Amino acid sequence: SSGINAEWPLRPGFEGYVIRMSSFLSLRIHIVKNGNIKTIQFKYNTLVSEACQIIREREPGASQGDGSEYGLFRPDEDVKKGTWLDPRRALEYYLLRAGDQLEYRKKIRPLRVKMLDESIKTVLVDDSHNVKDIIKSICERIGINNPDEFSLVVENLQEDDKAKTATLKRDKPSGLQERDRKKMETLRRKLHTDDDILWLNHDKSLREQGVPEDQILLLRKKLFFSDINVDTHDPVQLNLMYIQDHTCVINGTHKITLDEAIHLAAIRVQIQFGNHDESKHKKGFLEVKDLMPVEYRKVRD
Repeated sequence: SSGINAEWPLRPGFEGYVIRMSSFLSLRIHIVKNGNIKTIQFKYNTLVSEACQIIREREPGASQGDGSEYGLFRPDEDVKKGTWLDPRRALEYYLLRAGDQLEYRKKIRPLRVKMLDESIKTVLVDDSHNVKDIIKSICERIGINNPDEFSLVVENLQEDDKAKTATLKRDKPSGLQERDRKKMETLRRKLHTDDDILWLNHDKSLREQGVPEDQILLLRKKLFFSDINVDTHDPVQLNLMYIQDHTCVINGTHKITLDEAIHLAAIRVQIQFGNHDESKHKKGFLEVKDLMPVEYRKVRD
């Protein structure tokens, strides 16, 4: 009958018809740029990208500059989370109800990325993209031609985890400490790999993985192939690989023999200090901890 809109399931797993009394959906749209909240009616089958265009037409001050840099965001009680609506999907896909509130906000935000040489670069990324696409943007910005071999690490989380573990070993854990430990273990299981590094999942966004906007992420090489595939004409990649491999040797991730350690230490000294100069290179100018793996630092023979 007229006034009733019968449609097939909106998402996989729903059986039968979905019955609506109206083909329109009224949503409260929070314009983050100016703080206004507008109630706007959309058709259920309106694409998210079309909804954004409607919002810009109804509220001229909703965005500034390129409209494609803005999108619809479904907030969550946890400020670290929430969901960006895919501009290619219809509003009905998200099972929105009349009166639900969405945010119209800018998707582009700065991300601070730490390199293995301790330098920090700020890159503008699309917060709605998954980590795989964000890595491509970072690598393009700094001149790396093979982004598929790199990944992002939650470096500070590793340090916090070690500190919490040390505290729990010294003291009897309180209820709060135990909760923190379980939370950390849950996240570790999600991100853990054999080398005990907390890699981010490439198929999820930063928000979906609970990464806050002020988090500094470490760019590391994750996949290694044969030397044939290493571009010796790419100084950026060569430098990152050199620093990462040296770090992995020093901290014991890459196990080597004593003879190999001595040989690599000699190469490192040559690279860093050049040929021996008696006027500059006095006894004690070398730091063993920067040259040898921990298991060989006390070897005297």
